[in-house]
Amino acid sequence: MLTGYNNSLNIAMQTTGEINPLFQLKVLVLSDLGLNSIPKFLFYQQQLRAIDLSHNKLKGKLPVWLLANNSQLRFLNLRNNSFTGQFLSPSYTMRNIVWLDLSINQLHGKLPDDFGDKLLSLEYLNLSGNSFKKDLPSSLGKLRNLVKLDLAFNRFSGEVPKELLVGCTMLELLRLSYNRFSGQIFTSEFNLSYLSRLELNNNRFVGRLSNVKLEIVSILDVSNNDLSGPIPSWISNVSWILAMGNNYFNGQIPCEELLSLYFVDLSQNLLSGPLPSCFDFSKITQIHLEGNNFSGLLQNFLPNSSSTLSVLNLRDNSLSGGIPLQISTVVNLRQLLLGKNQLSGLIPKTLCLLKKINIMDLSSNSFSGTVPSCFHNLTFGEVVQNYGEAVTQDGFFMTNEFTDRGYLYGVLLKKNLNLHIDTEVSGQAMINIVTKNRAGSYEGKSINLMSALDLSCPIPVTFSKLGQIESMDLSYNNLSGEIPPELANLNFLEVFNVSYNNLSGEIPTTKAQFLTFDNSSYEGNPFLCGLPIYLKMTTPENGIPLATLTISFHKTDSFNQKNPSFTPSSTPHSKPKEPPLLLYRQHQT
Repeated sequence: MLTGYNNSLNIAMQTTGEINPLFQLKVLVLSDLGLNSIPKFLFYQQQLRAIDLSHNKLKGKLPVWLLANNSQLRFLNLRNNSFTGQFLSPSYTMRNIVWLDLSINQLHGKLPDDFGDKLLSLEYLNLSGNSFKKDLPSSLGKLRNLVKLDLAFNRFSGEVPKELLVGCTMLELLRLSYNRFSGQIFTSEFNLSYLSRLELNNNRFVGRLSNVKLEIVSILDVSNNDLSGPIPSWISNVSWILAMGNNYFNGQIPCEELLSLYFVDLSQNLLSGPLPSCFDFSKITQIHLEGNNFSGLLQNFLPNSSSTLSVLNLRDNSLSGGIPLQISTVVNLRQLLLGKNQLSGLIPKTLCLLKKINIMDLSSNSFSGTVPSCFHNLTFGEVVQNYGEAVTQDGFFMTNEFTDRGYLYGVLLKKNLNLHIDTEVSGQAMINIVTKNRAGSYEGKSINLMSALDLSCPIPVTFSKLGQIESMDLSYNNLSGEIPPELANLNFLEVFNVSYNNLSGEIPTTKAQFLTFDNSSYEGNPFLCGLPIYLKMTTPENGIPLATLTISFHKTDSFNQKNPSFTPSSTPHSKPKEPPLLLYRQHQT
C-alpha cells in the first residue's frame, strides 16, 4: 500500500534503468499532490485493487491501460485532473471494478456502445464535468448493480434510453443535470423505485410527473425543463429539497401532509389558487413561488412564528390584502420578496423588527401612506450561515454503508473511510435584484453579499383608470421603475411629462396617444429606452381649457395611490420647473 495526501509525500517519478520494481501494490492513493504525470512504476503494477490519483494536474490521454493491466481493480478515481480524449472500453470485460470516477476532466466524444457490456459490475459511475456528447448507449441498462450514476455537466443529448430506466433498478442517485437531454423520461417504463436523489434540471425533458410515483425521495430537482401537467400528490414524499421551477406545471399545489422540506422552489410555472397551508415552518428554510398566479391573502399563508425560514419569495403573483403583522415573528428572515402583486394598505412598521433582513422587495404593489420612518434603522448586515444555507452549498457525503457494500477502501484496508463526493448539490434558487437601475441575478453565497430595499414603481397602474384625464405631469421627482404600459389606454391624454426622474425600461408606444409625445416628456431619465416620435402641437382657434393633473412626489410626501389629487401640488420642486402646459381642443365633458 502507498498513500499520500495534501503534498505530504514525495515520490520518484522515474524508475532507474530498465529494472522493473520488485513490489506489487494493492492500494495506491496519491490524491492532491500536484502530480503532473503518472508515476512510471504504475506501468508495472498488475495486482492493484484501488487507485486514487484524484485532484492532481495529470494530463494527456485517459490511462485506460490501468484497467487493462490490473484485472482485479475494483476502485479507480481520476477525478479533477486534465485528462483529454475519448473513453475507450477495455479490450475485455472488467468483472471486478465497482467504482469509476472520471469526473472534472476534459474528456469528450460519445461513450462507446459496449460501455455497459465491459463494466458490468459497476455500482458507482461519475462522468460529470466533462464534454461527453450525443446519446447514451443503451448498454448502460445492463449495469444491474448500479447505485449512483452522475452524468451532469456534459453535452449528452437525445432521449434517456429506456433500457437504463428499466434495467438499473438499484439506482438511488441519478444525476443528469446540465445536459441537452430531451423527450420523455417519466414514462410507464420508468422503474427506478429506489431513487432517493433525482436531479434532471437544466435539460429539455417534456411530459408529466403524474406518470410515475417515487416513494422515498430526499432530493427532487426537475427545474428548467419543459415538464407540464398537475403536481402529483406523491410530491409529499420528498423530504429535503424540491426544485420544480421554470416549467409548465399548472393547477394547485396538493396539500396532503405536505411538506416537510428544507427547500422548495416552484417558481415560474402556471400554478394558481391559494398559497398552500401545509408547509412545515418548523423546518423549511427557503420558499420560492415567484412567477405564478397564486391569489388570496398573505396572512392565511404565513406562520405565527418561524425560526428557520430565511427566504420568502412570492414575487409576481396575484396576492391581495395587506402584509400581516406576524411577519415580524419570522425572526431569521433574510430575503422578503413581495413585489409585483396586488398588496395594499399601509406598509407595517413591524417589518423593522426583521433584524437579519438584507433584501426586501415591496415594489409594484398598491401600498398607501408613508414609508415607515424606522426603515432607516434596518442594518442589512451580514448573515450568520444557518442550516438552510448549508443545505444549498455543502457537498453530498457518501455513507459508510455504501463504502462497505462496494468493497472499496473499507475492506481492502480493514477500516472505514468516508469518501467525499463533492458534486454540486441542488437547492440554489436564483434571485433577481434591481440595483442602481440595473437588474442582476444572484444565487448561492453571493446573495448574502447583496443588500437591497426596493419600493420602486410609484407610478400606480390605477392611473390607467383615469379615463377622462388629458394632462399628467409627474416631472422633477424621484420616481423609479417602469412607466406602466397600461397608461397607453388613456385615450384622451394629450400631455404627459415624466422628465427628470429615475425611470427605466421601455417607453410605452403601443397606442396612438403615446406616439404623440416628444423627447421633452422623458428627458432626464437616462435609463429609459425607446424613442418617442416628435409631433408639433397646434392649438385650435376655438377650444376650451383641458383638465390638468399635476402631481409632485418627494421623499417626505405621502400619497394615496387609489385616490390621486386632481389639484396642483404647492410643494416646491427640487429644480426650477415650468408650469403645466395648458392645451385647448374641442371636447365635450
